[in-house]
Amino acid sequence: NIRNLTGSPLAGIDPQELIDTRPLTRALYHHILNHRELYGLPLLRDLLQMAHGLGSVGVPAYPDGHTFIDHATVARALHDKQAALVEAGLGGWVSTQLCFDPAVIRTWLQAERAAGLTLPVRLGLSGPVDRTKLLTLGMRVGVGQSLRYLKKNRRGLTGLLRSDGYDPDDLLDALENDLVPLGICGIH
Repeated sequence: NIRNLTGSPLAGIDPQELIDTRPLTRALYHHILNHRELYGLPLLRDLLQMAHGLGSVGVPAYPDGHTFIDHATVARALHDKQAALVEAGLGGWVSTQLCFDPAVIRTWLQAERAAGLTLPVRLGLSGPVDRTKLLTLGMRVGVGQSLRYLKKNRRGLTGLLRSDGYDPDDLLDALENDLVPLGICGIH
């Protein structure tokens, strides 16, 4: 299994780095994404074939979308992983990427439930954090849509611009009535 391809962060900057591997790494990454036999499902299947002693396994999900993978591929992978867990007789849960927009979370999860997702969901949630760190991290991990939501949403933006930064309570308050119906079982 191939995981976490990276190029040198100094490529194209450091004269000792003779080749800028970033385009090659990006091309290989996209090749892997377009071939189901190469993405995260094989790793999960390998794990499930081992004497692992696990009672449950978390699988990733992206309510705000993935930076490089189209929505249909991400959704298919999520449902394929759920099926692999069911086939192995193992419990599981969904662990989401950060998302700052409660409407995006709600809409995404309603669609996934309608498509057959039954695993409980643990929302990826940033704790209180300095706004500069949050913006930097958010752009790096691909949650730009949610960050744009915060810029458009006065309450979210006000919270982000406060001297103490972002506080996740607003997001949780907005989802309070959806937690049980949508099978949200926790945060991480």
